[in-house]
Amino acid sequence: MITYKNFNWQELEVPDQLEKQEIRESIISFIEDGLKEYKSVMIVSQKNQCRSVIVALLYLMMKYKWSTLRALEFLASKKPNLQITNEILKYFLRLELDIRASMLEVLVEPTD
Repeated sequence: MITYKNFNWQELEVPDQLEKQEIRESIISFIEDGLKEYKSVMIVSQKNQCRSVIVALLYLMMKYKWSTLRALEFLASKKPNLQITNEILKYFLRLELDIRASMLEVLVEPTD
């Protein structure tokens, strides 16, 4: 059985929906559910431009707490000639800061 998760996003821009934590978590959950069931997960976009890169970057950064640079290097090793705009890069650099901040909050959680 093949399961799809479709997004109606424009190419070459960051979708507004990604600002919502629940959307990001739903993408991660969808990928994780596929992997738990020993299924392959394929991330594609219709024009094969940047939408698939956005989803893959999101997964790698949130799942493994990778930096934007590390995740981009990994993806570039798998798919040379990635297309990514400055807007998308800025979004993921902001996301990286948010991920790091949340990691610090857990590490320095006050004890009562």
